[in-house]
Amino acid sequence: MKFHEAKVFQLLRLLKAKPFRNFGKWLQSDWCNTNQRLIRVYDLLKKYHPDYDQAGLDKKGLFQKVYPNKPYNDKVLRNLMGELSNQVRAFLINCQLQQDQNLQAQLLISAFAEKGRYGWMEEESERLANRIKKEKVIHRADFLVLTKLYEQLYYQVGTTYRQTQDGSPLQEAEAWLDQYYLLGKLRLANEKRERQLRLQRSAPESIGLDLLDELARHYPNAAVKLYRQRLEQQIMGDLVQFETFHLQFLTVQDQLETRDRKILFYALLNDASRLLKTGNNDVLTALFGLYKFGVEKGILIHKKQITEHTFLNMISIGNSLKEFDYVAEFRKKYSSYLADDFRVDAEKFANAHTDYYQGQYFACMRTLKDHVFSSRLLVNRSRMLLLQAHFEFFLDDSSFFETFHHYALAFEEYVRNDKRLAKTEIKAFRRFSRYARQLAQISTYKHREGALKKLADALEREPYMQGKFWLLEKIRQIKKGHPDTGNPI
Repeated sequence: MKFHEAKVFQLLRLLKAKPFRNFGKWLQSDWCNTNQRLIRVYDLLKKYHPDYDQAGLDKKGLFQKVYPNKPYNDKVLRNLMGELSNQVRAFLINCQLQQDQNLQAQLLISAFAEKGRYGWMEEESERLANRIKKEKVIHRADFLVLTKLYEQLYYQVGTTYRQTQDGSPLQEAEAWLDQYYLLGKLRLANEKRERQLRLQRSAPESIGLDLLDELARHYPNAAVKLYRQRLEQQIMGDLVQFETFHLQFLTVQDQLETRDRKILFYALLNDASRLLKTGNNDVLTALFGLYKFGVEKGILIHKKQITEHTFLNMISIGNSLKEFDYVAEFRKKYSSYLADDFRVDAEKFANAHTDYYQGQYFACMRTLKDHVFSSRLLVNRSRMLLLQAHFEFFLDDSSFFETFHHYALAFEEYVRNDKRLAKTEIKAFRRFSRYARQLAQISTYKHREGALKKLADALEREPYMQGKFWLLEKIRQIKKGHPDTGNPI
């Protein structure tokens, strides 16, 4: 391993500019550090922070500057760097402690108890409990804090709760423990349900929900109600159930702990995506609203980073809904949040996708043909979009039928030989292309109404398929005639 790849440098890289300066002050404090050589090491490493891979940083050179009169000793240097690592860990722990007032209070309560200051302990416990209870949203972790506080009060030496009628701390401890268990169990049950749906397994069995009913009636907070409602749903592809749950989530989302808001948001997002894959395009506007909500609330954005899937879905759904102004603003604000190795591909695809939905088919095709996509996610999505653009040219001019047909066959062959795709993905892409070829052929018929209805019925029966919504829209368009002229194609 290279010297700059050592664990101590990985730890130091966690410190941004200001925390790194504060770490230097930490080392200079006699209370925190008694090894003066660590201060010398810190001063020598400052100019290399945060990368530590510049020329001039090597083990022997560093050792000679810290121990100028000693021959190089690898073990001594490793021990010194190990001590520096421990100091970074202690500093990080202290930083976390400074940000957590509740944890500070818990440690103070323990200190008072150990010193026999039971009155102070009880006062501090009540102060902490009241502060937690006044929070607009009590986090599940704090349920456990309250359980421990009241349990400690009940059993603590010097109190009389065990010998008198007043057992209120014990009752409080039990109530908060029930809520801690209830919410945790519901979170896990929801994840089990999601896994079964994601892996397309049969509907889950009871998963012990009957045992939670009594607790849920006693503690009907917003998160518990939403989890229970979701887990009681028998048909996950029902639009009415989705809309009801969606509305209730938006109504109470500000009453949810951050983690529960995120869990239930993704559950809704998955439900909407599943509905869309079944061809239920009525959910498209709600799905777009969910993505906007997730971006605005920071659920889909983490430390100024956005995933490629989120970015592309925002572009794709927004354009399909003709929300071009929002898409343009979204791209302007969040393109820089993409990973460097994906950004160029994403921008090119977004340009082509926007051109397509604005009717600029030639510009769309030119962008897709001129750029070589390296992202696995976009290689086939770009080819699929190119196929759609070819189809639009054919709709405008039937003489392009052969060009479209040959490209569709080439697309199917390319997908079939793509070793990076799973079998289900290959099947979905090829099925889309075959349906598109059938639709193009049917559109040339003089009497095509029956064939179009038969094709539409076949599409409706498809459970999950790429481009299902687009194909159904093209069938409706062909039935009505060309959207610009109103004449039969």
